[in-house]
Amino acid sequence: MNISIDSAATFYPESLISADELAKMAGISTEEVLKKGVNSIHAAEKGTLTTDMAVKAVNEAIGDIDPKSIDQLAFISEGVSDYLYMDPSKNILKKIGGRIEDLIYSSDYFRGNNGTVGIIRTVGNQLRGNPQISRSVIATSLIWSYHSDNRRLGDAFLGDGAGALMLTEGGERNKILSIALKSLSEYNMISGFRYGGTLNEIDQEIARTHKFIYEILDKEHYNGMMEHISEAGKETADNALKKAGLTSSDISYIGICGFNKKINDEIVSDFGCSNVIDPLSDRGYLGSLGVIDVISSFVNDNTVRSGDKILIIAVGIDANVEAMVIEK
Repeated sequence: MNISIDSAATFYPESLISADELAKMAGISTEEVLKKGVNSIHAAEKGTLTTDMAVKAVNEAIGDIDPKSIDQLAFISEGVSDYLYMDPSKNILKKIGGRIEDLIYSSDYFRGNNGTVGIIRTVGNQLRGNPQISRSVIATSLIWSYHSDNRRLGDAFLGDGAGALMLTEGGERNKILSIALKSLSEYNMISGFRYGGTLNEIDQEIARTHKFIYEILDKEHYNGMMEHISEAGKETADNALKKAGLTSSDISYIGICGFNKKINDEIVSDFGCSNVIDPLSDRGYLGSLGVIDVISSFVNDNTVRSGDKILIIAVGIDANVEAMVIEK
């Protein structure tokens, strides 16, 4: 692919919700929350804007680089942004002082709860194929206080946060060696907003009764995903290794972006790697932010040596199953 990750950054609000608090919100025992692998999650303060959180991560990722030198900004619109039907990518560019009048490529993508690796591939292809793009940024930002069922989504607890990646072509560090994608397309109605389209409009009653939430849409699809997600994660990871011309013995680190400790452990144990990056316990299920969090942990860790490789596996409450290999 010849695409490199120049930098990666995340931002998490200081406020935490403990396992005890999550249990009370969900009406279950603390033991059940801990069994899922979650000790706490981060929660944004009331009135925080999703694009403002994204700006914190983007500014950290670009560092001293002139924001006007960014040719492309792709925003992953998993949840609800500052207000409905806005353009978060252009709003972020404006807030960081980037180009908003000259030639600029800004996009808002939605690939469910687990589509970040696919978006990295798309943005990487645009970098390779468009000579007018030399520096691209991918960002996401998630706040679930108002648009979730007490931060519960099936078997997961939703954490807030933001992240950003800066990609270039032909860099010498953090090279993407391979990407593998799989779709459990037969379970494509797992989760989403039930209201907001032409079939189920948002009216005052829906807003007042807190029905405009991100939720499980089809229980049978959810159960089917739960039954097959572990094997699909292993298969996709094996495919990423094969595409990179590697075996599991060539991997120094493994990163798992998931929502359930039992499933995460099942997948990771197949690859025999002792260096595991897993944000679940301290941050909950991060959806589109999960891959960025793992990448940031890997590329910003000074103890990781040049040439070390990480296999990143993403399994979410979603039909998408993804994996990638990065060499530092």
